[in-house]
Amino acid sequence: MSDLHFINDWEQYPLPLKNIHQVDFNKEWSENQPAFYHYNFEVDVLKDTYLDTSGFGKGVVFVNGFNVGRFWEKGPTLSLFIPRGVFNVGLSEIIIFETEGTYQSKISLREHPVHMDIESLEEK
Repeated sequence: MSDLHFINDWEQYPLPLKNIHQVDFNKEWSENQPAFYHYNFEVDVLKDTYLDTSGFGKGVVFVNGFNVGRFWEKGPTLSLFIPRGVFNVGLSEIIIFETEGTYQSKISLREHPVHMDIESLEEK
């Protein structure tokens, strides 16, 4: 039941995220469908950083298998804090599970958090 209305023909199933490395990235991307995205990058110096999530809808982020948190485009924060301890010197990976089907070919790591401005919050 949702908002006092019955929902029929609905299928619900769990999505275990305990071992994110079992995800198969060989499937084709479909617009407006939930998907996992995989990004590899090199790290020279370990330091605290923020992942800019402003190009995505809603989801969860894993860095080197560690769940760093959930995000949502509604804000007010459009970034996730990533402590330096979850990065590897050399190759590191970020896996994003995005539920709204929004894809970004590149991601940005920043020194400071990204926030929405007050006018944007009032519009949503």
